[in-house]
Amino acid sequence: MATRKCPFCKEKVKEDAMLCKHCKNELPPLPPKKWYQTWWGLLLVLFGLMIIANAFGLKTNQKTETPEDIAAKQTDIDSIDARSWAKIYVEKSLKAPTTAKWPSGADFGVGQYKDKKGKVVKDVWEVSGYVDAQNSFGAMIRTQWYVKLKKIGNSWILLEIKS
Repeated sequence: MATRKCPFCKEKVKEDAMLCKHCKNELPPLPPKKWYQTWWGLLLVLFGLMIIANAFGLKTNQKTETPEDIAAKQTDIDSIDARSWAKIYVEKSLKAPTTAKWPSGADFGVGQYKDKKGKVVKDVWEVSGYVDAQNSFGAMIRTQWYVKLKKIGNSWILLEIKS
């Protein structure tokens, strides 16, 4: 509860009192609060400070990315691209591509291609999975497939496809 001092007897009284309970004198009206003394004024100041901090790029939990983090993000992006391009190439080999029903992304096997010595070959990816589609007789069949792709710039070329 907010209080103020009586200007006559210097005793504490309630802030909204009209008469002093000690000396019974009439209290002068309170001066209006300044805008920054109200709760919404405080919120306005805090909001303004947040906008200024954001404009200058002052972030509280800013983490600098290491080259390993950047490479991991690029690998994730490349694996998504490889999966998408593999689906395109497999669809082209289907008899009825419009009937294709693909599994969820977790059912695809995606990874960088390794040579016979187990060394990762740069920008070559392997993707495998299955698709349900109609054959030339109209029957729905499940086809296992394997695709090997090479990334050149922003495009992907087909190296091998097996179904």
